[in-house]
Amino acid sequence: MMIDIVENEGLSDLHDTLFSNLKIDVNGLFKEHAFTRMFNRSQRAAIVRFLKYLIHNRGWRPDGDAGKLLTRLTQQ
Repeated sequence: MMIDIVENEGLSDLHDTLFSNLKIDVNGLFKEHAFTRMFNRSQRAAIVRFLKYLIHNRGWRPDGDAGKLLTRLTQQ
């Protein structure tokens, strides 16, 4: 999904699907489980790098979906 979002950024609403499926609540829970238990360290790092890429290289807003998710992931 992340590759498709990067390659077809303006042509797809796949990013909406990704962010709705990666919702993390204020307690750091992902689908009622700790996010850190659902993904291993490498997977979590890939998600964080992807979000940073969107914000810093693609001009996505830090206060938008990517930025909010990044903040929640990096506060844990």
